[in-house]
Amino acid sequence: MNTLKFVILALISFETSCISGSIVAWGRNSYLKFEGVPVSACATGLLHIAGLESCDVVSVTSGQGLALCRNGEVHGWLFATGGIPQPPSDLSEVVSIASGALHGLALKRDGTVVEWRIPSTRSQMPQGLTNVIAIAAGFAHSLALRNDGTLVGWGGTITPAGLTNIVAIAATPSWDGNNLALRSDGTVIEWNTRAGRPSIVTGLSNVTSLVCGIGHQLALKSDGTVFGWGFNAGGEATGVATIDQPYRASGLVTKNGMVLSNVVSLAASETYNLALQANGTVVGWGNSGFKLAEVPAGLSNVVAIAAGGDYCLAVTTNSTVIERFRR
Repeated sequence: MNTLKFVILALISFETSCISGSIVAWGRNSYLKFEGVPVSACATGLLHIAGLESCDVVSVTSGQGLALCRNGEVHGWLFATGGIPQPPSDLSEVVSIASGALHGLALKRDGTVVEWRIPSTRSQMPQGLTNVIAIAAGFAHSLALRNDGTLVGWGGTITPAGLTNIVAIAATPSWDGNNLALRSDGTVIEWNTRAGRPSIVTGLSNVTSLVCGIGHQLALKSDGTVFGWGFNAGGEATGVATIDQPYRASGLVTKNGMVLSNVVSLAASETYNLALQANGTVVGWGNSGFKLAEVPAGLSNVVAIAAGGDYCLAVTTNSTVIERFRR
């Protein structure tokens, strides 16, 4: 999705609130590390991360676990295996973050990008990358959108040449899934990370942002509805499962028989998705072994969301919710 727009939305939300943003998490406790809960259990609670005590969180990622503070600082934690390092200690003036399975990214206010990776993987980020306005992180690859509408990709991905007039991007969390780019004329371009051959996604209009799952993709439309396409065996693309092979479908996402509406941002994972609505509530759909699409009851005043393979994150400014989930 257009990460820069996402962060700006979160910042605007915080300008109208005197309550600091705190992170509510739910999912597999072997990653969340809640005390008093079996490692194998699913749990919900408030994250306690070193360095976040005085941080107004405005954005989160669930790849390797990153939190962006309103003052431009970035804090990370080690949820996934593999030993990804913490963000650089001198990192500041950050406006957007992204993370994959093997690396983290930060977009700075001056349009430059900082990357950090698991030591066994070599960074391929182009030297002198500047004028960047949005970033996206896949499994091991990265995408950067420049202010002239061109796209740069690195880290084991084949990025189509000649893409121009791009205004939003999304990277798949899979090593061989499909990435997305939105052109200024509303055209959505799709290409496989390994193949790099672009194609136009049909049936789309008035798109404002994009997200990628592993086998499905979602587009947020200007009217607050969501259009999905791709693998749909668990209803991840459209909200209603497809029961016949090849289990693919496309169309507006529905929830409980009604078209999902009033959506302001999206988060996608392997087989499920989350949507943040304008009233600060979160809706989930699809299929997950850890009940990740089941949003904790009473979660409200949410300003940012993230969906991972084993856990979900939501930034809330509701003090009552914060106290409820505090452990």
